[in-house]
Amino acid sequence: MNEFVVIDIETTGIYFEYWDEPIEVCGIKVKDNNITDTFHCFIKPYKKIPQKISELTGITAETVKHSENKYKVLPKFREFIGDNVVVAQNASFDVEFLNFWFLQLNLPLINKFICTMKTYKNILKSQGIKEKKSAKLIDICNFLGVKLEKSHSALEDTKATAQVFIEEYKNYKDLLYIEDLTPVQSYIKIKKRIASSNMYNKISKALEPKFDVPDCVNTEDCIDRCYSLLDNFKSPEFIIKELKILPEKFEDYFVSWLNYLNISKQYSIISNNDAVKCIKEILKYAKGNVEEAIRIHTEIFGKKPDTLMYKTVWKLEYCPDSMQYRYEDFLYYFNNGKTFEEIAAKMKRDKIEIIPFFVKWIVSDNENRELYRDYLKNYLIKKSELKYLLSLPDIEKYIQSLDNENKFTSLLTYSLYKEGFFKKI
Repeated sequence: MNEFVVIDIETTGIYFEYWDEPIEVCGIKVKDNNITDTFHCFIKPYKKIPQKISELTGITAETVKHSENKYKVLPKFREFIGDNVVVAQNASFDVEFLNFWFLQLNLPLINKFICTMKTYKNILKSQGIKEKKSAKLIDICNFLGVKLEKSHSALEDTKATAQVFIEEYKNYKDLLYIEDLTPVQSYIKIKKRIASSNMYNKISKALEPKFDVPDCVNTEDCIDRCYSLLDNFKSPEFIIKELKILPEKFEDYFVSWLNYLNISKQYSIISNNDAVKCIKEILKYAKGNVEEAIRIHTEIFGKKPDTLMYKTVWKLEYCPDSMQYRYEDFLYYFNNGKTFEEIAAKMKRDKIEIIPFFVKWIVSDNENRELYRDYLKNYLIKKSELKYLLSLPDIEKYIQSLDNENKFTSLLTYSLYKEGFFKKI
């Protein structure tokens, strides 16, 4: 017999999508028909425990007064569960409730579980017994000869459920009700329920497609024109209408144009923080596959999303190495006197990559030279060193052999020299 973890929880209510919280959790490990370990904790909720819940469970504000909150207890509980198969009475409720909060805490979801209640129903059906309307834990305990000390106590319910499971496993192993989901399936199950709640209406609306197909579609390649419009802060809606291109074609152009510097020109696409957070979460479960993320979104919300927003977040989060940078991307930063270090940090690249664009910009106008006068003083090698550099048979090979900082200063100086930046050497 593998090791299983039998669980039970008590909560402030049944609607986790409206922030009902766990107030008691219990787990019992079972191996070879024996209980090997127990985890039990009360949890202090942020919301008030309803009177009817206190009457049902006996848990009051006084009970949990000195208990830790869910952010401290649930990670410990998840660690206790580990990779073991979870067992619960009415497992769908307990597992989904816990998975919702595990999701909020960025903890692994429970994917494989056994339901003792549905197993009981399978047993009744196999014996030709008409299924009873009631399938409470007490009914199952009575059927299997298990003692239940106190109902609606997570600790006592878990002890009884553990004994129920041991009896079911020993005598009805082939009738066990097991759900074995992938992490994506578990995630979708939770998000579908959340997506139907009022709290998600704004996010759902923000993620709806926004672009109409033009009446007359232009099939010609107009990528340069599209880039120019994007550089000039024109909106996607305007560009699609102006160029008469399909939204899908614009998305391809936009994704190839996009990088960490120019996103500021089109920041409105990702300005809704809640929508972006939702996309990042779905991309995580899609393992960075944007097409899979769009499929998951469509299954959760029942409709296809704004694919431009998805592809934008995807490229910014998962494709830094594929980003191409153009001269136009740097103009704002150079014109505003940004340092190489600031620009490189924004690009998430080595500052050496900025040199060709900077050299082109600075030799184009004397005012540009004045803007970076003090900065260049700190980063250009001395005239004597430049003369030595120019005397070498293979200058570029020599520069590549230097450490990173000296390589930068030497390459910057040499590049400026080649463009005639220095009047005399």
